[in-house]
Amino acid sequence: MKKLTALLLAVLTLASCTADTEIDIAENLETFRDVFTEETEAGETILPYIPPEDSASVTGIIAQDFTIQDGKYYFELKHAFGTGGGVRMLAYADVATGNYGIVCQDHLCPHTSSKVCKYADLSYHCFTDKPGVYYAVRMEIPMYLCRVDLNQDIVENIHELDFFGWDMLGYTDGRMYFYESEYMTVDQKTTCIPHIFYVDDNTREIIEIEQPSGDWIYTNTSPRFVWNGNFYIFTDKKIVKTTPTYDNPEVIADLGMEIEQWYMDTGTGELYFSCTNPNTLTGSVYVVKDCIEPEKVNLPHENIYTFTLNADRIYYTVYDPVFMGISGQSFFKKEGEEDRKSCDYTGGKLYAVDRDNPSVAEEMVYEVSGIPLDKALRLESSVVVGDYLYVDEINVLREVRNGQEYISFDYARDVSKIRVGLKDGSFTRISFD
Repeated sequence: MKKLTALLLAVLTLASCTADTEIDIAENLETFRDVFTEETEAGETILPYIPPEDSASVTGIIAQDFTIQDGKYYFELKHAFGTGGGVRMLAYADVATGNYGIVCQDHLCPHTSSKVCKYADLSYHCFTDKPGVYYAVRMEIPMYLCRVDLNQDIVENIHELDFFGWDMLGYTDGRMYFYESEYMTVDQKTTCIPHIFYVDDNTREIIEIEQPSGDWIYTNTSPRFVWNGNFYIFTDKKIVKTTPTYDNPEVIADLGMEIEQWYMDTGTGELYFSCTNPNTLTGSVYVVKDCIEPEKVNLPHENIYTFTLNADRIYYTVYDPVFMGISGQSFFKKEGEEDRKSCDYTGGKLYAVDRDNPSVAEEMVYEVSGIPLDKALRLESSVVVGDYLYVDEINVLREVRNGQEYISFDYARDVSKIRVGLKDGSFTRISFD
């Protein structure tokens, strides 16, 4: 397999890297630079786009971290036009043709802010069953829930949201569900009470759903997502399926572990999810079929870190920490030696197995090297569409203070999407500027 000129960096937060032995930071920083980086820019290699043989293999998946709708993969980009934070913009890549662009089609629009571009700084997108129509949140103060119609070039404010405690849950049967949290303090104890609403997509009317009384076991817990007319609630390390009126709740998973990523295959009704432990660097993937007791997916590795899937394959990374540098946060607050380390937990490798036969020997579909020190790719943002891997590219900031180099990761300003051809080695940068 051809090596590609990019380094997949998974958790690019300032989280610590767990290790059993002491690691000399300076020594390992040199090792990281020698082995995993080059000082030259990872250039674009654009080749003719190869559409997937079966377009159905990349549709019909509901997830918390990507959207494929209307034959397009939608994703968010950022660009800093000045000295402040980056402006958000929804972009897309056409699954059939590979063409890509941003949703604002006005070529004279500067896109510098929502004052001049109605599509700027919209986030948390939830698509309806109408092509080109979705809900989003205006990330400003005041904060608004908006309805976007790309066909009519219209963005309308639907509801003003509280700045804290809200989320969109999903769209089903002509209704877009969301919640807002109410915080109540009694006897110095603060309780968060979620209020569940839906927007009638035809009338734009907002209706609050009456929740069960306080003696119901899942009171004050908001659903994680909505599908096929049902709420899916993740609470107390369980997954509960119930109706929007909370009738007949059914526990479909109870593993005693915190649930991380999840994917619902709307074609098969299978719910995949992962449970990981960052302290022991272990994790597993599970699947619930027909709401029967979950099964562990027998992958070739035991220490699963992150995963994604389509109709045919499961793509995953394993815990394989690579030291990157000293956390910039540690300059401002006192931390232990381990807390000072920033790591790429994936080791720069992506594996794949067939969904129907996952225990068979895996294929390492992406082994990476050769990215400049001021860039990083986030493997945790990866999505595989056909034979192409999409990952976020952000800037890496390296600063020397008192003779010591510190590293931090810039999520606030420029975020591009990199499309990597898993078969042809192409490397395409999709930027919003």
